[in-house]
Amino acid sequence: MYTQSELDQLNDDLRKRWIIYAIPALLLLALQVYSLTLRIEPLTIALAILVCFWSVFYISLQILPVIRYRTHVYSVLHGITHTVRAVFDHLDLDDSLVDGVNYRAMHVLCQDEKGDDYERLFYWDLQKPLPAYEKGQALEITYHDREIADIRTV
Repeated sequence: MYTQSELDQLNDDLRKRWIIYAIPALLLLALQVYSLTLRIEPLTIALAILVCFWSVFYISLQILPVIRYRTHVYSVLHGITHTVRAVFDHLDLDDSLVDGVNYRAMHVLCQDEKGDDYERLFYWDLQKPLPAYEKGQALEITYHDREIADIRTV
């Protein structure tokens, strides 16, 4: 479901976003230094506010979501994973935001050591197409934490 090339693409995208952030930020900082040397206090204050605004705005909207998704992809590729056999029950209608990544909750039924059924919840990444499983379909789920890393029908 996830590949190393997808992680590499996220790293490249993040690098580009940092460059796009740095160019205006450095320009504003250069202007601020210039206004400091000329002792134009209102301009210096205005440029400081602009640098802060640009940093908060751009980093929170463009960089942090990519960092969080990259962390998710890295975790499912290189983190500790487990595999479980389960029977599909249903997908929630609502999206969930967990650690900055959008998921859809998938409910499945598993069996414990005694053979008793119990319900488990896993998170399906909304960057991937939603599955078209039918209720009662047998699945083999590879997961990291509660995030689905790979899924196969059995």
